[in-house]
Amino acid sequence: MNKRKALMALSLTGAIAVIGLTSFAAFATGNLSAEDTPHVHAGYHYAEALPSGKEIGVREYWVCCSCHEHFLTLPGTGTWTDAVLSSEERALIPQGDDRRVEPVFPYVRDDMASNVSIADNGDGTWTVANKSSGILSGNAQNWGESGPVFYQVYNAASSFGAKYLKLDVRFGETVPSFNVRFGPAVSEFYVPEIALNAAFPTGRQINAFDASGKRVNRIAPGTWYTMYFELIGDNFNTFWTNGGSLEAPATMDLRNIEVAKEINPSVAPYFKSGAGTVEVATEEGKEGAFKLTKANNSSVVNFLGITHTGSPEVNEFTGGFFDSDDYRYFIFDYYVDSSNSAWYVEAKGQGYASALGRYCDKTMTAPDAKIYVNGEEVATMQDGWNTCVVDLPHVGGGWTDFDFSLGGDVAYMRNLRYSKTATI
Repeated sequence: MNKRKALMALSLTGAIAVIGLTSFAAFATGNLSAEDTPHVHAGYHYAEALPSGKEIGVREYWVCCSCHEHFLTLPGTGTWTDAVLSSEERALIPQGDDRRVEPVFPYVRDDMASNVSIADNGDGTWTVANKSSGILSGNAQNWGESGPVFYQVYNAASSFGAKYLKLDVRFGETVPSFNVRFGPAVSEFYVPEIALNAAFPTGRQINAFDASGKRVNRIAPGTWYTMYFELIGDNFNTFWTNGGSLEAPATMDLRNIEVAKEINPSVAPYFKSGAGTVEVATEEGKEGAFKLTKANNSSVVNFLGITHTGSPEVNEFTGGFFDSDDYRYFIFDYYVDSSNSAWYVEAKGQGYASALGRYCDKTMTAPDAKIYVNGEEVATMQDGWNTCVVDLPHVGGGWTDFDFSLGGDVAYMRNLRYSKTATI
């Protein structure tokens, strides 16, 4: 329990009383613990909110409306109502409060300020200009970190059990390459001269995804990409451009900077080798969904982002879905009607004696799957949209195969994703 000396003013929002962090006053809490407070706590539970850009993050906490005490672990007794803090209310949590986690945004090292600048464009983007040539020969050659640094990101991520810095990046047209350095030492994660318009170097995984969520193995200038950098320590957390000069700085734009618990790009279905087509549905009630049409009865669907490690497809190598030995959830919406009332997913290999298969239709649900309609769990799939949550165990290294079979010649899917939790 936090022994704090600030009393939050309470405000009512909507039909439910929600604690608003609109003002603070002196308040002495004494030395009581959550278990020996002489009353039954009653108040609000706030879920964690990860920091993003200039917005602070907030750890999960519970706050009692009677004693005005907050707790970072659930008190032994109490009645709690879920509530949400707005961005404005989160910003009012003072520095030093143990609920607050500082935002993550780019800095320039003092010793690099003569060659590197970061401009806040006021629209959620930053522009980083590097007037040095980076590690290439040329103007003010710099083997250090002449780019944005994220000193606070490791502590911010650790506060939530997160392990990645996630951001969108767009390199300028004149940038020939960039360098990545994360961790407390060069030996941790240092990849120099990652050339634009060329395949990523082998040996270290570079996590980059295009705007559709498709994993890519090369980056072109002038295009936005989402990248994930694993956070190993709190010293060197930076990446920087090469090829700049006083007259023509090597620039890159950044946006959507945040910490992430897992690599979680969009998941897009596709058929291999022309075995079917994937379109954006326009039919009423299915607008915007993936429309999958098989070309033959044996064709199966695979997924960009969730797929097999032995594939010859250039963008089909191990991603965030397979980054640890734990249980993971494949989650998607599936449209059921008289022409398509079933699906089957099969994962093969990696230490399992036989393939792990999960089958669901309108009469049965696999033991390791759950079906939801309009947010309510149901026993089996029903006509219309169904949210399917499939629990699949995994061991490190990835599957040798991950296939999905449709129950008809045409199927509709949407909101495909994977998660460490079964949250729908």
